[in-house]
Amino acid sequence: MADPLQLAYSSIGNGGVNPDTAATARSCLPLGDIDCTWDTVDTPLTSNPKTVTWIVTLTDVLYSFFFMCFLLFYSYRATKAIKEHQNKHLTPARYAVMVRGLPKDATEKQILDHFNNLYDLHKDEEYRKLWFGCCWVRRHKVKRSRSEKAVNRNLVSNVDHLEESATINKDLYLNTWIAEVSVAHPTGGLLRTYLSSKHLGDKKEEVEALIQTLEAQKSLAPMDFNAADEKLIHSSRKKLDKIQTRLEKTQRRIDSAAAKAAKIAATNTQQGFNWEACECAFVVFNNLESRRRCLLDYRQSTRWLARNWQPEELQFRGEFPLIVTRAPEPSNILWENLEVTNRGRFYRQLVTNLVTIALLVTSCAIISAAKTTQDQFASKTPPEGLCDRALPAVYYADTSFSYNAQEKPIIWSLAWDANQTCTPGTSGDNRYHIAYTNGILNEFDSSRFSYGTIYPNPNRCVDPCISESSTEVCNTLPCFYYQDLVMVEGRACQAYDASHVLYCFCSTQLATSLKNHGFVNGARKLWDVLPCRGFTKDYLVKNAFTLLAAGIVVTVNFLLNNILRMFAVFERHTSESTRTIRVAVRMFGAQFLNTALIVIIVNASFGLSSVPVAKELLGGKYRDFERGWYPTVGMGIATTMLLNAFLPQFTLFMQMYVVSPIRHWYKRRSIRTQAKMDKLYAGPTFDISLRYPMVLNSVFVTMVFCGGSPVLLFIAAVAAAGVYWFDKLSILYLYSIKTTYDEILGEVTLEVLPWTLALHLGFSAWMYGNAELLKGTMLDLPWLLKSVGLSSVVKDHPDATSDELYYILTENLEKYDVLGPNGFLVKIVYSHVMLMTVLCCIVSIGLLLYTIFGTIVFVVLGQMWAVIKHALLFPIEQIQSLFSKEDDGPKETDTLEEETLPVTLLPEFTEPFLMSVSRKHRPDEGLGFQRIKVDNTYELTCVWPEDMVHENGVERKGGERKLTWEVMQAPVKSRGR
Repeated sequence: MADPLQLAYSSIGNGGVNPDTAATARSCLPLGDIDCTWDTVDTPLTSNPKTVTWIVTLTDVLYSFFFMCFLLFYSYRATKAIKEHQNKHLTPARYAVMVRGLPKDATEKQILDHFNNLYDLHKDEEYRKLWFGCCWVRRHKVKRSRSEKAVNRNLVSNVDHLEESATINKDLYLNTWIAEVSVAHPTGGLLRTYLSSKHLGDKKEEVEALIQTLEAQKSLAPMDFNAADEKLIHSSRKKLDKIQTRLEKTQRRIDSAAAKAAKIAATNTQQGFNWEACECAFVVFNNLESRRRCLLDYRQSTRWLARNWQPEELQFRGEFPLIVTRAPEPSNILWENLEVTNRGRFYRQLVTNLVTIALLVTSCAIISAAKTTQDQFASKTPPEGLCDRALPAVYYADTSFSYNAQEKPIIWSLAWDANQTCTPGTSGDNRYHIAYTNGILNEFDSSRFSYGTIYPNPNRCVDPCISESSTEVCNTLPCFYYQDLVMVEGRACQAYDASHVLYCFCSTQLATSLKNHGFVNGARKLWDVLPCRGFTKDYLVKNAFTLLAAGIVVTVNFLLNNILRMFAVFERHTSESTRTIRVAVRMFGAQFLNTALIVIIVNASFGLSSVPVAKELLGGKYRDFERGWYPTVGMGIATTMLLNAFLPQFTLFMQMYVVSPIRHWYKRRSIRTQAKMDKLYAGPTFDISLRYPMVLNSVFVTMVFCGGSPVLLFIAAVAAAGVYWFDKLSILYLYSIKTTYDEILGEVTLEVLPWTLALHLGFSAWMYGNAELLKGTMLDLPWLLKSVGLSSVVKDHPDATSDELYYILTENLEKYDVLGPNGFLVKIVYSHVMLMTVLCCIVSIGLLLYTIFGTIVFVVLGQMWAVIKHALLFPIEQIQSLFSKEDDGPKETDTLEEETLPVTLLPEFTEPFLMSVSRKHRPDEGLGFQRIKVDNTYELTCVWPEDMVHENGVERKGGERKLTWEVMQAPVKSRGR
């Protein structure tokens, strides 16, 4: 039976010939329009079922190829955009590193001296190789430095950026290679307490501004002052007193925290708490080359093994191994979390993971309950083929019930006669008169009676009065003619309940009603058929639980989004970027598990019926992607994706065009201060960590299951278009404060997306291997068996055909494949499955090699291209040299400009901004950038367009060159309003 939205008709579960359809003479040729032998199919393109299989497979290969091209194009454009942004937009983080592992008594000067001595650019570059992640070899000079073309390598000569800073002596940095050292101290607890009370200070300012505004209005026109405004003044004063009380409590809590820290320190160390202790440090180099060398030396410092054997010259004071990583942007650092240890953060993340697992288990239980409801409905269904084959045979008393003696078809159709009355059942339940319209009821041929051991006394049920709760056990015709039909013809002797006849009647009525009146009105019309009310109720409950399971998945995903964001603050990450990427990755993982994997696992058959708890949660019935999987499990996933495609966009639409306008209209008349009016019209912060998981989940789920359910491709297209346009509109009209994110999320996406192609090809190969849904061309099995070392199978059965060898292979592989005849080893003997399998292996191996040896591969490819390019251009160079020799004489046309090669200039943190650019570079003159040509090198500089004064008191004149740190625009991180 189809799913509520009838999406299963668009899946490959609708392929092949349904056994119930094949058993109905009305549907099969010549009466119907279906070839039940599956020799032909009725499609606009072809009538060959094998051709249909290849159309499906090749179409899959085609859009997989287009998806791969898209990935390559997207990767190229994204990487190019990231590099262009990094080159055009200098930020302080590009010159800085974050240093951990320093002793508590480390000072600013000691840290400066350590890194200044190591990365003196006047010295030749030295390098240590690292083998096996732990073994450092002898330090040696680098023959070809990566930055040997950079000609500007200057010491710090200007320390204006240190004005009003916390440094002990800014002159320490003059004539060094370090621009600044910022030491983080153990004040995280105080900072968190202060930040938590910051909103109280903001509220206090708002209330004071409101009181001041109202008092000013009252002083100007005391006679016209409204009584309501007078009440507002008094209520605002009371509110101000409450805020002041809360602020005083917060201050006492800060003092208490400081006293507690001092007491603990005194108890443990016999000293007072050292607020100036070193937790970590941020070192800002004057040159990009110094930072590059530093990160290269400490490239494995985050790993315990490499850090444990860290060379002595890299250790602080020769005894403290350091952890050196790229520093986040200054506005990106969560300073209050810097003192949290890795162990403490690990325990906090453990709590987050446990909460996430609890939610996923809850989702799994609800999905399992929906599956149980479907199973209960399915338990009321009769054995396969009863309605179309076995039941007419019982009434006709022979298996040739489709045609009479005159070779005319016999129509077997059950009907309810409302005019006939039936006595109540044994339990007082109502019984209804259900019988075939043809009125046939033949007597059995007593000469053919024979009985099996399973049902030695079979029961023939032909009473037309039937109730929904009847449990009378009946038997099919082969149970009466056991010798002829079971032993000779191989038919099955089955038992069924008398109430199954009512199911046969109601299921036919439901199919007709849904076809004529639609899904909603069809079920309503069936409710008017009195015998089918119980069946209709069960059917609606089953479909309601199916939709509820899909809705629960969406609801759990929504809860996961909010809970993971809340716990991300609890985990106390050191930077906004780290917190954002952790939230995004966890959201995606949880949503993918909840949307796809849990649904598959719950409905899969693992043979755990004897395990008490597992048999309830993991008691599925599907061992393969079979026909029944698509209208139940597959379309549950499709329904969830349909909800995910529309609900988030509908929420944004309502927020933009309904909720926000109404809220603005309702509140704007009662606002008296400009600050509150600005706050009213300021939209929420755009959080891309919520959008990335949603898009990644849609892509992953679609690519995993679209091979068997192509409708997911169209749903994903609608979802992608909705995300693009509604995000665009919401950024323009809803989100007034926008957070500038770095490239971390984009880089993670670039690493993850290619694996969707490997998953897609693998799952498609598995789905296409079901021989009941797609008819494939079998490979040359004798050749295949010999190729894989199973030539003994061919020798043992020399006269066996390919089909016979296939069944032999199936029986043998059951010993090695836990899925037996449904296993993958059996499926790859089909050519179309082998094609998808080979493509999956190629993509998977390629991704693994790229992940492990990507950098080496690209270096080798670059060297190979250089060799090939030189070989291709060599004949052209020889021809040009021959023509040049034919000239009359040397021509002195080379100018000094042509002889001078361009040089590489890199911006230095404390020096006037200077960077070499290409000839095509177009500077932004509105920001003061200028491009000049000096000795065949295009130099980019920047000047102040007008006089200005920095926040630290440093004055600049118009036309004066900007220093590099003045040109930088650090990314803005919104951390609340």
